[in-house]
Amino acid sequence: MSDYLEENDIQLLKKAISEYFVSTDKSTSVRIRKRPLVVKSNIQDAKGDAISFVFESMIFRKFPLWASYMLAYDFIEKFYDELETIDPEKDSWYSNVIACFERYLREMSAGVLSLPAKPRDWDRYSISLCSQKNRKPKMEDRHIVLPSFSVIDSQFPSSDAFFAVFDGHNGSDCSAYASAHFLECLLDARSSGNSEESLLEDAFIRMDTRLTNRCLSENYKSGTTVSCIYLKERKIAYMAWCGDSSIAVLKERRIETLSIPHKPDNPEERNRIEEAGGMVINVQGVPRLNGVLNLSRSLGDIRAKPMISSKPDLSTYPLSENEVDYMIFLSTDGIWDCLEEEQIFELVRIFVTEHSIKDFYLLADFIAAKAKEADSVDNMTLICVCLESLEEIWNTFAYKVEDRPLSKRC
Repeated sequence: MSDYLEENDIQLLKKAISEYFVSTDKSTSVRIRKRPLVVKSNIQDAKGDAISFVFESMIFRKFPLWASYMLAYDFIEKFYDELETIDPEKDSWYSNVIACFERYLREMSAGVLSLPAKPRDWDRYSISLCSQKNRKPKMEDRHIVLPSFSVIDSQFPSSDAFFAVFDGHNGSDCSAYASAHFLECLLDARSSGNSEESLLEDAFIRMDTRLTNRCLSENYKSGTTVSCIYLKERKIAYMAWCGDSSIAVLKERRIETLSIPHKPDNPEERNRIEEAGGMVINVQGVPRLNGVLNLSRSLGDIRAKPMISSKPDLSTYPLSENEVDYMIFLSTDGIWDCLEEEQIFELVRIFVTEHSIKDFYLLADFIAAKAKEADSVDNMTLICVCLESLEEIWNTFAYKVEDRPLSKRC
């Protein structure tokens, strides 16, 4: 099935491109974010950093998500030779990248370059996303929502998808870096001939190596969890997680968490920590690695290695093999540690009962609000991915009037 671009998509994209520019006196300059993560890069990271810069700039300017991905990767491909001549270790690197991207958008606006085609499978998954700072002073969570892999690499089947959450701690440097470069690590892993079963494992190894180098060169002191899913059509979920962010599925009568959090009080994790020369100390009732971290695996955290491991757990999950899987959740612990599976299941039923199908995108916010009411103070990120149609989910989970909990009846 070929890709397409409907008239509404064309108009939205043209409007976003035109609004990307703002008139200043008689000249036109590009709107950019005032505080980029870094203003220079290095040879290893320049490509990923450039993609991340222009992608976030478009998201900030309200470009459609699919177009932001496609334009960012198309820009790098078309301007690759010119970008290679720019020294990434100079302070002017960021402004030079943005200047090239401005020229790219102008050529597209003038019709010199064609508008990208939207993959037909982009809308096959209904998705609800919530990402909130909550009561923390800074937002350290990051995420990736990629309903069709083909927007960044046409070699991937259009029906393949990827989703991930990153929960940063002690700063957002590592979570921001990992979310910006993980897709590139996946593409490199695929180009190296990895099978679908080993793709995520290889990507984690590449990510860990690159992030460790970045931590050493930039003196990053932070770390991040990663939990991700590579969906092969709607048949198989290849999962990987490092840390305590969660992956779960919605079944007809329950929610089942598929990932096992990497916590210092887990006997196997405790043994590994102690064998590596560390210890687990209870601080105000919370087991912490060396009395500091309340998780036992993460990316980054180079000062805590080798006690903290960057090795992910991997799992292959056949979707709807014995019973129907209606939805997949990826969540940071700001939500999943504050609500029990039974509570989240009930919240899904209440939401479906009290809202129309067109409001599905609000589900993640609804669950996050309940986590906040349950005294969550941490950053909160939740991705809800429907594996069945919204009509089927509403028919299955909406309470009948006589079955609704008394506290929820009108």
